[in-house]
Amino acid sequence: MRMLPLLAAAAVAGSVTAGAGAEPRLLKDLELGQTPSREILLPLLGDGDRFFYLSLGGGPAPGLWITDGTPQQARLVRDLPPSIEGSGVTDPFLLGGRLIFSLQLPWLGRELWRSDGTPEGTEPLMDICPGYCWGVTAVLGAASGRVFFEGYDPDFGQRLWATDGTPQGTLPIKDLPIEASGPLILSWASLGDGIAFTTRGNSAQSGALWISDGSSAGTRHVRDFESQPILLDQPAETLDGQVLLKVDPPAAQQGLWITDGTTDGTRRLVAPDSAPGARLDFETGVTLGQKALIFARVPGGSSDESGCELWQSDGSPAGTFRIVSLRGPDGPDGTLGFIGCPAAPVAFGGRVFFGYSTPETGEELWVSDGTARGTGLFTEFHSGPQGSAPTMLRAFQSQLWFFASDGSARRLFRSDGTVAGTRPGPAFERPYSSIPWANRLLIAAVGGDGVKRLWLTDGSDEGTTLAFEPLPAADSSGVDQLLRVEDRVIFSAATRATGNEPWVTDGTAPGTEVVDLVPGPSSSHPMRIRRSARRAYFYSGPDLWQSDGTVRGTRRLTRSASNGNAIPLGGFVYLDRLGEEGYELWRTNGTEAGTTLVKDIFPGFSTDPEDPEGVVANSSFPLPLERVGDRIVFTADDGIHGMTFWATDGTPAGTRRLADFAVGSEYPPLPEAIALAGQRLFAIAGNQLGVTDGTPEGTRLLLDPASCNLLALKAFRGRLLALEAHTGQSGSEVQSLWISDGTPEGTFEALEFPPDFEPGTQLTVAGSLVFLPIWTPETGLELWKSDLTTGSLSLVKDISPGLRSSNPIGLRAVDGVLLFAARTPSEGYEVWRSDGSPEGTFSLGEIEPGAGSSTPGDFTPIADQVLFSAFRSDVGQELWAVDRREIRGTCAPGPQRLCLADGRYEVVVDWRNQRTGARG
Repeated sequence: MRMLPLLAAAAVAGSVTAGAGAEPRLLKDLELGQTPSREILLPLLGDGDRFFYLSLGGGPAPGLWITDGTPQQARLVRDLPPSIEGSGVTDPFLLGGRLIFSLQLPWLGRELWRSDGTPEGTEPLMDICPGYCWGVTAVLGAASGRVFFEGYDPDFGQRLWATDGTPQGTLPIKDLPIEASGPLILSWASLGDGIAFTTRGNSAQSGALWISDGSSAGTRHVRDFESQPILLDQPAETLDGQVLLKVDPPAAQQGLWITDGTTDGTRRLVAPDSAPGARLDFETGVTLGQKALIFARVPGGSSDESGCELWQSDGSPAGTFRIVSLRGPDGPDGTLGFIGCPAAPVAFGGRVFFGYSTPETGEELWVSDGTARGTGLFTEFHSGPQGSAPTMLRAFQSQLWFFASDGSARRLFRSDGTVAGTRPGPAFERPYSSIPWANRLLIAAVGGDGVKRLWLTDGSDEGTTLAFEPLPAADSSGVDQLLRVEDRVIFSAATRATGNEPWVTDGTAPGTEVVDLVPGPSSSHPMRIRRSARRAYFYSGPDLWQSDGTVRGTRRLTRSASNGNAIPLGGFVYLDRLGEEGYELWRTNGTEAGTTLVKDIFPGFSTDPEDPEGVVANSSFPLPLERVGDRIVFTADDGIHGMTFWATDGTPAGTRRLADFAVGSEYPPLPEAIALAGQRLFAIAGNQLGVTDGTPEGTRLLLDPASCNLLALKAFRGRLLALEAHTGQSGSEVQSLWISDGTPEGTFEALEFPPDFEPGTQLTVAGSLVFLPIWTPETGLELWKSDLTTGSLSLVKDISPGLRSSNPIGLRAVDGVLLFAARTPSEGYEVWRSDGSPEGTFSLGEIEPGAGSSTPGDFTPIADQVLFSAFRSDVGQELWAVDRREIRGTCAPGPQRLCLADGRYEVVVDWRNQRTGARG
C-alpha cells in the first residue's frame, strides 16, 4: 500500500486538536431515587493509623478502600472491575508499611501487588507470568519479613518465591520438580527463620515435605510420603522449633507426625493402631504452654456424622495422647452432640476456648486446660438448647473477645478467662467479621436495614463508633445496547415505572422516551438489538420487533422467532422461525400473509427424544449472517453436510448451499467471527478463514488453519484485517495482522508483532490508522497504532505508566478519531480520545470523581453529539453525551479525503503489479 501526499496547496496548516469544551454531560437520568446500599464490606488489615478494607457488590465504587476509622476519611485506593470483584483482592499481608496482596485482573492475570494507601502508590510488584496468566498460583504466608508464595512463569514452570515488598526483592527461590498441573503447594507453617511446606507428589496421592529459609541453598526436600501430608496450623515455638503434620489414609504412613525440618527429625507420633477401630483426622493445633492441644475428628456412621477428640502432644510419642472424647456419635446416650471439631479454637490465659454443641445447651463456649477434668462448658450465655453460638474468638489486649447471643441480641463479649470476669458489650445485628486494630476491634456487621457498616470498638457501648457507612445507592436505569438508527438512537433501559424496555432518543432530554411494549412496571426485556439498513431489529421473548428509532415506528413483525439475527432484503426480513417444519428459514414483511417459509432445508421427521412413540419435525437451525449483494448469507444444517454456509435470494430455487469452510469436520461449527467488506463476507469457522460473495463459485478458503489460530476480523478500506497467532521460529507463539482482498494471492501478512507482544482483539480503524490494545512487558496493556503501510507499529501513549495498564476498552471510531475508555490510578475508567499522537490522546474529563470509574461504553454518534452509557455515584448508570464537534478537532474527514493527526490530507491507493504479483 502506498500513501501519496497531495500537493502542498491541499494541506491544512496546524495540528489537529480537540476543543476545550468536550467534557461529558448527563443527557437524562431515566431512573430517579435511591435505595439502601447493598455493598459487601470485607475488612483486611490495619497498620498504624489506617485500615484497608474491600467494598464489593452493589456499591458505587467497588475496590480497595482505606480509612482512619472515621466515615469522613474513607477513600477509594484501587477500583475493581465488577466481573472480578469477589475474586479480586486476596491474601493480604503488611510488609514495610505497605499492604501486599494478590489481585486478579482480566488483562494481567493474578499477580502480587503493593499499596501505600494512595492510588498512585498501588501497583504490581512484578508480572511473573507475562500477559494474562496466573503468575501467583498460591500465597503461603509471611515469615521473617517476607511473604512466601508459589509462582508460575512459562520458562521455568512453578517455583517457590518470596518477596520483601519491593520489586527487586521479589525473587524465585527454588524450582519444584513436580510433574502435575495446578497449584503444587498444599500447606505451610512457620519454622525457625523460614517455613516448612508440603507439596503434591508426582503420583496421584503422594506428597512431600520441604523447608525453606528464603534462599535457594536453604530450600530443600525433607522426605516423601505415600499420601499427601498437611501441616497443622500451630506456632512453631509450641514444640521447641518443631511443627505438626498429618498424613491421611490410605497410606501405611497415616497418622500424626512432627518435624524439625530434618529427615531424621521427621517422625510419626500417632499411628492408626493408637486408636483401634477409629480413623482419626487431626485438624487443628493450639498453643498451650510447652505443649499442643490438637482436635481430631472421628468419623461417624455416615458421611455427615462425626465426633471429636481432644489430644495433647509435647513432641514425643509418649507425650502424645488423647485427653478426652467430646460428646459425639459414641457419647453416653448415643446421640450426636456435634458434627466435626471446632473450627477456630483460641488459646488464652493458659487454656483453650472454643465453641461446642450438645443437645442440652446448644452451641456454647467451652474451655480446656489440657486435662479431661478441666475440659467442659465455660458458661451458658443463652440458656436452653438453642445456644448462644459463640463466634469470632479473638485473644488480644489481655482479654478474650467473642460474639454470642444472650437471648435478646447478638453482643460482643470481653472476658478475663473467668465467668465472673466476662462482660457483655455493644449489640450488633449480624456481625460477620472482626479484626484487631489500634487497640480496638474493627467490626463489619449487617444492620436491621440490611446495610453493612464498619464499626470501631473498645468493647464498651460508649467506646463504639461508626467507622464507615456506605451512602445510599443511586437508582440506575442500566442504559445498554445503544444503536444508531438514522438520526436517532435506540437502547435498552429499566425503570420502576416501565420495567426493562426499549427507549429512543433524538439526542435531547425531551426527545428521550420509552417504547413501553409491556405497559406498566412489567418488562419486555429487549435483546439482541441490531441495525440492518435503516431499521433496528430486536427480540422480546419469541417476538421479533422492528423500529425506525421512534415510538410510533416500532412494531412487532412476527411471533415464534428463535432470537437469531434478522436481515432485511427486498422488503422482507429473513429470520430463523419455528413452524410445522421445525426451525427453518422464513421471511416476513410484518403481515400474516407476508410471513412465509423460504425453504425447508432439513425436511422430514425424526423420533421424539422425549417420546419414543412420537415424532418431531427436523430442523436446520438457520442463522442469518449478513446481506451480501442481493442475497442473504446464513448457516444451516441440511442433515447431510452438517452446519455449512448457505445463501438465498428469497426463493426456494435460489436458496443454495455454499462451500464448506470446515473441510473434513463431521460437525462444522458456527462462525466464530464475521466481517462484511464491500460485497464480500469474510468468516472464521472451524479456525478457517473463508470468503463468499453469496455464490458457490465465489466461496473459497483463504488461510490454512493447520498453521495458525485465527483470533479476530475487521473490515478495512473494503478489505479485511485478520489477527492470527502462529508458532514462530523460536518455538513461541507469535501474532500478526493479515490483509485480504478476498483472493488467495491477495491475502498476505502485513505486520508481525514482536514475540513478547500480546495484542488484544479490539481492532479499530479510525482515519488512516489501525488502533488496538497491546500488552508488552514494559508498558502493560496500552493503546498502539499502525498504518500498515510500512509494517510500522508504535505506542500511542503510555496512559497508565508501568505494569498497572490503562486497559483501553470500548474502542469506537468517530469522525477520524478514536473514543475509548481507559483507566488511570487517580481517575479510574473515564472517556478518552485519540488522533494517534501523544498530545492528541487525552481524557475528556472525569464523570465519577476520584479513583472510582464511570466505565463509559457504547459510544454512538448522532448529529453533533456522541451518546454513551456511564456511571456516576449520584445518578447510577445513565445516558451521557459529549460534543462531537469538539472531539473531532480542526480537520474532519470528507467523502474524498482522510484527516490525519498532522493536518495533512492523503489519498490511499492500493496497487498490484500484474506481471510480478507485487502489491502495496
